[in-house]
Amino acid sequence: MRFLSLYITILLFTSPVYAGFFNDLVDKAKQTADEVVGDSIGNIIGGSSSNKQPQTPKDAESDTAVTSESKVQSSQSPTNQTQSAMQVQDKTLVKSIQQQLKAQGYPVGVVDGLYGAGTKKAIAAYQVDQGITVDGLPSQTLLNRLQETQSQESGIPSAITNDELPEPTIAGLQLAAVHFRPEVLDNETLFKDVLLRIHPEFNQVVSNEFKWHKQKGELKERLLREAKNTPLRFEAIPWRESSVSKARPVELKKYDFEKSAFFVQFATGNFRTVLLKMLIPGDSSLPAKYPDQVVWLPMNPDTAEQISNYFDNKQRRLFLRYRFKVVGTDISSSRPVPVIEFENNQLELYAMKLIPQGNQMKTEYKLMAKASILVDDAVKVVEAKRETSDNPKASDAGVIKNADIDGVKLGMEINQALNNLQSQGIKMGAPGPSSKLTGVTIKGDGKTADRMGWVKVMIRQIDGRVYQYEKTVGYLLKRLPLDDGTDVDDLEKRYKEAFISKFSNSRYSYSSPYGNIDFDDETQPPYNRKVTSPHITAHVSAGNGRFTANINMHWKKLVGANW
Repeated sequence: MRFLSLYITILLFTSPVYAGFFNDLVDKAKQTADEVVGDSIGNIIGGSSSNKQPQTPKDAESDTAVTSESKVQSSQSPTNQTQSAMQVQDKTLVKSIQQQLKAQGYPVGVVDGLYGAGTKKAIAAYQVDQGITVDGLPSQTLLNRLQETQSQESGIPSAITNDELPEPTIAGLQLAAVHFRPEVLDNETLFKDVLLRIHPEFNQVVSNEFKWHKQKGELKERLLREAKNTPLRFEAIPWRESSVSKARPVELKKYDFEKSAFFVQFATGNFRTVLLKMLIPGDSSLPAKYPDQVVWLPMNPDTAEQISNYFDNKQRRLFLRYRFKVVGTDISSSRPVPVIEFENNQLELYAMKLIPQGNQMKTEYKLMAKASILVDDAVKVVEAKRETSDNPKASDAGVIKNADIDGVKLGMEINQALNNLQSQGIKMGAPGPSSKLTGVTIKGDGKTADRMGWVKVMIRQIDGRVYQYEKTVGYLLKRLPLDDGTDVDDLEKRYKEAFISKFSNSRYSYSSPYGNIDFDDETQPPYNRKVTSPHITAHVSAGNGRFTANINMHWKKLVGANW
């Protein structure tokens, strides 16, 4: 009890005049006494301490699980002791309390749902600060109080703590990606990669050739079930560190009054790169509607001025809160990469402040503004049409399955398709040699209606039926504008509407990093290695001296085709 005596001596002989001089010494003595005695020094002096045996510093710092009723205060009634013991063992409750305590600046050690000395000390410190009964025990009442103080003091809506979405872990995102593209598990390397990301405990099975082949089918079905049920919406918030990345601020630099927007300065890279590599964990892709060089956050001047004043016109470093969803999968890389899209294209910006609280620092977040992420106007127009369309849902109408491009449909007889193309002025060439992999390929070419551009088509058939049709329209930029004033922007708008909005009623669409926009009716086609759902990819671009618009309609699988 040497440290306790030292603390009491200092407390008795320190007058208000010299209080500031001894503050550091008193705090250190108090901290040391807490670690040795294992209880709040305020409780001991006030006579409210339970009869506990002193803990060693090692025990006091450790946050190991405490399940014995002997750890509950002896002053409680038997009924209360039983209830307290149940709450101590309630991992969900304890973990929620740990998260709240950590967010409000109280050190709890590892947030693991295990009630130990570290968690107990943090609860007791919070109770002392709030002026409520100090028992150091978890309870639903305590959690409610924590949520109220978090909301009141940080300006964070209390609903956030009650309706949290999953944190964006790499494993969660990759499983969500499999939800949209289950056929990636046909590739054994990809299958193992996803499996071990989600279930590392199967490493022994994967590394053993015989165990692997015996359990491969079972594990595949398990992953497919999990992918079907996995959440597709995620949330990243500044006051909760992700399991794979820490919340990092963005800096609002110069405000542009003509644009009514802040220039956004990240630590490295541009807006898209940083969101993908720093704020969103794991490999992921943004749809084409988010341009590569988005570096402006729109904000009205009044809000911008308030933010600037808050930071005293100095470094405006803000943390982002955002929700996003997985809308598809890019399978052009060596592993399934989730394509993510921000909900409502909106970010919330929070200022962080560290506030002294005893011998600790409390972290506070304050909501400063909301900002919309700039998206491509042409894509926005297509999305607006999709939202206001009165057409039946794809599940009823079969938007992709019944697609008709230039009179060509998937599954139709090849001779009928060729006749339809030739009637539109497309000159078709002779059929190529038959191949077991690609069937028979026939190519054709023609001119655009204005006679200033070219059209190239490619059609493939197996057993006399069309399984793929691709059309490319091109113009040389040096020939633009056309006689009627049509320029490259007009062409881009024309073909985006013709190629992209034509299939905007499909149930599922997603974008690749290369600017392709893909459409599907089905998200989980029959898993049988046979022909499954039809698929359409559209791409419109200008560069390298030419304008190109391409659309490709094909079946995903060819093996075992049965028309």
